[in-house]
Amino acid sequence: MNDYALSRTVAAGLVGLSPYAYAIFRSHKKVIGSWGDLSSKEGFIIHLLRQEYGTFQLAPSWGLGGSVSLESFARRLIAYLKMFQDDTFQAGCPLISISFLVVVAEKDGKVFPVILSYICYTLFINVLGNLPFTALHMNVLSRMWLQSSVVGYALAGAGASRTCGKIKNKYVRGSVLAALLAAPVYRAKKNFRRLDRSGTTVHGTYAKDLLGQLPRNSLLLLSGDENCNLGPSKPSRRPEYFYLR
Repeated sequence: MNDYALSRTVAAGLVGLSPYAYAIFRSHKKVIGSWGDLSSKEGFIIHLLRQEYGTFQLAPSWGLGGSVSLESFARRLIAYLKMFQDDTFQAGCPLISISFLVVVAEKDGKVFPVILSYICYTLFINVLGNLPFTALHMNVLSRMWLQSSVVGYALAGAGASRTCGKIKNKYVRGSVLAALLAAPVYRAKKNFRRLDRSGTTVHGTYAKDLLGQLPRNSLLLLSGDENCNLGPSKPSRRPEYFYLR
């Protein structure tokens, strides 16, 4: 790796860490509902290592977190691969395999670290994602899978590109390319209404009903995501509350 490539890699890493700089800046504002106190060195380290939840695990052992075992890891990994295959119309893993074989055959040192990072992160998150196997908690874990899937989609696209390049007939190649372009459009259209929550008022109604019953100068103690999300509603509803999360 030459100096230019190394400097770009370091710069990309720093850009990825830049949200922490913003979090330190915002922590001095004491924003309601914020997670941790990053205004001190000790608080920043606690936040960076997720010590309240347990470093290098998704859930704390004193809460919902379970122990890490080969069986639970395999179960989570299979669930991830099934989701990835469903999202890519069962073509994702074969196309990634094509990308990997091409990289090995051509000894492409630029792409190999991407494949390696994809494999490592996919294994890493499913080893340490120690949440229960309920529908709710698997949905939480699936949000972590998306970070891995972004790279997986790119590698699958590279495999699809290589595959199309081997098709000699231009009409067949054009049909395959059209199908590949139509696939994400179809997926987005199919899921848009299910994912659209712009008209949802559940949290607002819940906050209004709950907070409206409390007397003035109340001490409000909240626990859990559903209740803690009432925090942003507090200033506009009842500004005299003392809010403790």
